[in-house]
Amino acid sequence: MLLKNIERILEEHSYRYYEWNGCFDIVASKKQNICLIKILDNIDSIQEGQANNLKILSNNMFSASGLVGPLASSRITLALISLALS
Repeated sequence: MLLKNIERILEEHSYRYYEWNGCFDIVASKKQNICLIKILDNIDSIQEGQANNLKILSNNMFSASGLVGPLASSRITLALISLALS
């Protein structure tokens, strides 16, 4: 459900996106902006190696990156994603 919500937000902000399996789950682009998004059911579960790989890849691609996970209120999570993509 979180994945679909993120995809909806990306569409609302005119981002093109692709699902991926690896150190990120979605790559989104709009004009010159690229964003790598990792979706976790528990953000605390990310491993140091995963975070480092995402950081290295993001730096090499001159892109933004972020972790997204559920909070007490899904509206807060979606608001944070929307704010980041504005």
